[in-house]
Amino acid sequence: MKKTALIAFCVFGFGTCFSQSLTPEVLPTSGDNFVGTNASLSWTLGEGVIETFNSNNLILTQGFQQSNLLITLLSKNIKADVNVSLFPNPTNDWLNIEIKDANEKKYDLQLYDIKGTLIESISLKNPVSKINIEDYKPGVYTLKLSMQGTGKTNVYKVIKN
Repeated sequence: MKKTALIAFCVFGFGTCFSQSLTPEVLPTSGDNFVGTNASLSWTLGEGVIETFNSNNLILTQGFQQSNLLITLLSKNIKADVNVSLFPNPTNDWLNIEIKDANEKKYDLQLYDIKGTLIESISLKNPVSKINIEDYKPGVYTLKLSMQGTGKTNVYKVIKN
């Protein structure tokens, strides 16, 4: 009877205990954050060993100094009065392109794979357009958006899951 009670206590008692938290929490001994005009630096003393692992389509960096930002604009040459949104990014099938342009210019779009091979080229006539990338392999693509007749171009990074 005592063995049965002990086993029942262990199963129910230890079954409600948690040993690990999945939230990004660390109890550092020291740390700070510095922000300058061109860069920022965050550091934590007391954090465990940090390592970065690379795969074909993924980069995994351990640690709690991780940002949730995804930077998509690689170079900007189009005027400031033009606002371009690409969403969702990363995507599995459709990439929405929304252009808010005060001058209502027309745009050319070129999509390149990671090797620099042109895989799609279209002329955008509407301020909101969609391109289907469902049939492309998962990876990183470069989207070049050019304002027709001006030679001005923005380059974006697009991730296909």
